[in-house]
Amino acid sequence: MSALENIKDIAERFFLSEPLLFATFCTHTLEENRSLKIPFRTGRMRIEYSPEIVAALSEKQTEEYLTAELFRILLKHPYQRVPLYPDKNLLSVASDITVSQMKNFSVPLPSAKELFMKNGLSYEEYYAELKNRKDYAMDALSENLTDFKRESESETDGKTDGSESDGNNGKAENGENESDGGTEKEDTNLEEFLSRTSQQSALWAEDEEASEKINAVIKKAQDTNGWGTIPGNAIETIEASLALSMDYRHILSQFRASILSQERVLTRMRPNRRYGFSYMGSRYAFTTNLLVAVDVSGSVSSGDLQRFFSVINSFFKYGIKSIDVIQFDSEVKEEILTLKKAQKKVKVLGRGGTNFQPPVDFYESHKEYDGLIVCTDGCAPCPKRKTSRRILWMLTDKRAVTENEWLCSLRGSRVVWVP
Repeated sequence: MSALENIKDIAERFFLSEPLLFATFCTHTLEENRSLKIPFRTGRMRIEYSPEIVAALSEKQTEEYLTAELFRILLKHPYQRVPLYPDKNLLSVASDITVSQMKNFSVPLPSAKELFMKNGLSYEEYYAELKNRKDYAMDALSENLTDFKRESESETDGKTDGSESDGNNGKAENGENESDGGTEKEDTNLEEFLSRTSQQSALWAEDEEASEKINAVIKKAQDTNGWGTIPGNAIETIEASLALSMDYRHILSQFRASILSQERVLTRMRPNRRYGFSYMGSRYAFTTNLLVAVDVSGSVSSGDLQRFFSVINSFFKYGIKSIDVIQFDSEVKEEILTLKKAQKKVKVLGRGGTNFQPPVDFYESHKEYDGLIVCTDGCAPCPKRKTSRRILWMLTDKRAVTENEWLCSLRGSRVVWVP
């Protein structure tokens, strides 16, 4: 059976018994890619497969690898949760660790235990752990590569496709494995492994439209109880991914001073109001003039600060030309940082106590700003407002939102939390 026929048979079984996986499979285009060194990869609304590798797998293995990719899509790793300037190798490993906890996979996926990390962490937490301990993690992966290879080959040798054993346990006359021509040592090399992991995440990029399509599939499964045989813990993880959405366009639109900007851009994609497509139409960029106040007090961790600045960097993808950033703890720091592009490094000041009144007063005394975004853990008394100008409170996690309900009732305020 060819690789394509094998995949189609699996998809037909999903149609009968796994409605969520089948619906997820149908949101993507299936494409052959002979350059892949891995069975499958996803991204850009495609599921790419290697015909040679998939054809050599058993039907069970193919289904397991395809299921892992569909779980990856449902968690939106290729579309929504890509950090700024990511290490693509570690990104793939962090995703594999997260996916490996969704069900008991028989195909080899790196696990938290093998890398001496806790189970039950989020994708972002695994990525951060891997970055902090990159050399240590890579050594652990290198030690386990032979085990991964051996497990994969043992299943391939014993696949039930009707073929008979040749009686020599897969060995050629010269004592080498027929399946790999004696290149097991080369295949288990760490550089080869990293080459495969970098391929895994090569297509990953923020894609709001793709995330919305996947969220619609998940919501339909919720409404119809169409989970199939997906384990309960996996369902909880998939449902939790719905709350991780950060709609940057919606956030920015709340602070737009005007729908029109002075920056008129001609485009063939829009008809001219008077002359139709005979002449170029116009579009206008955001006019938002944002102030972002980042809590740099001692209660906010370095990881939270990294996520805050990652969100700020993401605003530049949506037409924002510049953002003024102030840092505060018990007071506003003197330096105002004007960002005109995404930054890799930002010097953090302060790390004292927390007081929301100074940044709120600074904002209300500077009328040139259309809105204020306060990035914080919420651990401070409620500030006094003189006006009802818009403030968005961006908290570190969902627990912080629950513990600071007063923010929701503060005049002119809205609250979100960062995934």
